[in-house]
Amino acid sequence: MCENKNFNKVLLMNVQSFVDSMEMTSLIKEELLAKLIKYEYCRENNLNSFDYNTKDLKDNEFNSHLVGFIDGDGYIKTGKRVGHKKGYYRIVPHITIELSNKNERYLNLIIKKIFLENKKVHNRIDRSIAVIDIRSKEELNKIMGIIDGNNGFISEKKSKDYIKFKELLNYLDITKEELHGEAWVNKGMEIWSENIILEDRETREKGLNYINKNLTINYLLGFIEAKGLLKLQKQNANKYINSFELKSTDNDLILDGILEFIKNYKDPLYIVKDIDLGDQKVSLKRSKKNVWSSLLIDNEDILYYKIIPMLLSTNMYTKMELNLVNFILGVVICKYLKDIPECKKLYIKIKDSITNNELLNLNEVLLVLNKYLKK
Repeated sequence: MCENKNFNKVLLMNVQSFVDSMEMTSLIKEELLAKLIKYEYCRENNLNSFDYNTKDLKDNEFNSHLVGFIDGDGYIKTGKRVGHKKGYYRIVPHITIELSNKNERYLNLIIKKIFLENKKVHNRIDRSIAVIDIRSKEELNKIMGIIDGNNGFISEKKSKDYIKFKELLNYLDITKEELHGEAWVNKGMEIWSENIILEDRETREKGLNYINKNLTINYLLGFIEAKGLLKLQKQNANKYINSFELKSTDNDLILDGILEFIKNYKDPLYIVKDIDLGDQKVSLKRSKKNVWSSLLIDNEDILYYKIIPMLLSTNMYTKMELNLVNFILGVVICKYLKDIPECKKLYIKIKDSITNNELLNLNEVLLVLNKYLKK
């Protein structure tokens, strides 16, 4: 991984020393060690995310993560356009995933894992946004097979849109009028405007039961990579606030379900100390135009003993995996070393590296932390 073998040995010693000092289960320590090595590999090779080999990925885990990611940040669209004559319009239903180009590697991984060939990532807006547009019948069948194989979406809005999306595709197959290889129809959009009631989620209790039944750790990590934020903040000279936040643009129960998942995440393979989340709640936010839900956790012990092990327990595929390392370093400083001037300066450096999209020399960071963690 490193050209300098002596440096490599020093790095591994520092990584191992840091990991050994953590109050974590042996399994989570192994995952932390792997994340730290990936971080340094990405820094040395100027990568925004780790370059996974598709052969090393388990289909069921990757697919569940992908469905969670699409649920959080994918787009299900009709592709409606004005038609060639009055009363007609073109419909090209498609599913789109678009990310900052810093996460383009994840989109290419999806192509390699799911579509294999004849598919490319497109860039737009001065190449700052990377996009996968899934619209051919063959491609849609592949991605829909994965979605259906994972019991569909968990968020209510995306679930409703997906039901209407499948009905719209079926309608086009039956009724389409061909013109230059495209489907031109004079009906069909009423399917998209239909008000659907999900009987298995028609009450709050049923909705939460549905989420609890279908939410898996890989699905959750996909949703978190799409909608989550890991923050390190300096409030004043003597106070730092670290937080994990999820937002949902709709007043949807999915965040309440995720909160329940976190409360019940107690497997001793991953959790060394079960921390009670107390009266932690999902809050409802409002502006003049929008309503959204927010799950914000900033309790130091909950972050260290619950959130970090949960995030370390399985693969992440976007730049958030590298930000997670910075987040862990910041949380460790605040938990154990916040009164040490050298570590306080290091915290600011770590925080700024996230803002500036930079990766720090991990060997230099761990040399400082290990010096004080051993005492």
